[in-house]
Amino acid sequence: MTGFKTAKQTGDLMGISVKALRLYEARGLVSPGRTAAGWRVYGPEEFARLHKVLTLKSIGFSLAEISGLLDGGVDLAHVLDTQAKALAHQQARLSHARHILAKAQAKLKDGQNLSTDDLINLTQETDMSEFEWTEAHEDLAARHFTKEQRDQFAARKMSPEFQAEMAAKWESILADAERLRHGAADTAEAIEFGKRWMAASGMFSLGDRAVDAATSNWYEDGFSDPETAKLMPFSKEVWEFAKAAIAAGQAQDGTV
Repeated sequence: MTGFKTAKQTGDLMGISVKALRLYEARGLVSPGRTAAGWRVYGPEEFARLHKVLTLKSIGFSLAEISGLLDGGVDLAHVLDTQAKALAHQQARLSHARHILAKAQAKLKDGQNLSTDDLINLTQETDMSEFEWTEAHEDLAARHFTKEQRDQFAARKMSPEFQAEMAAKWESILADAERLRHGAADTAEAIEFGKRWMAASGMFSLGDRAVDAATSNWYEDGFSDPETAKLMPFSKEVWEFAKAAIAAGQAQDGTV
């Protein structure tokens, strides 16, 4: 079988372990051939497949997402472009966080104390944790979304491509929110930000005004309790600024 490699040779060439190859095979990500003696062998098609798997894995996709991408017939070039944008936004957030940390360090170095506002700002601006849905969020959802709406959400199929696109959109929107929220909400830039927020929200609600209203109530309720406010996907200050920017845009367009 000219051109074929054993699992050990393949792992060495790819920089991965034989155990990883077995895992990828178990997940259906790669299907090695077999020799007459039953040994696994990897040929050009398997190597091409593995290169795609390792590339997608290196930029943050899970094995389950990779399986969907490779077998779903999606445009990988578009997916990679979307993921690149998401990573660029993440890099911008990290750069902003480093800037905030440097300012705090400079204050301390000069013998100044950090005020409560400084500490709050430091915590909010440098928090890179991912939002995690909890029982508290589920309780909030049960209060504001009907059972039919919740069932529709659960049944909705969102491709990894769509999820990556949404993540990139919200990463950019929230980064701009943090940058703009200290200024006026009725500037041209703030109003444009509000329109982007509404457009991204519309991708979730699919234009259903009842869902839009329930979502808004979900946020309001979540931010009203200090305990659940800590669990929300962004700060209350961002939420208040977003509402103000949206209202300013609606007033400007005469759609209030």
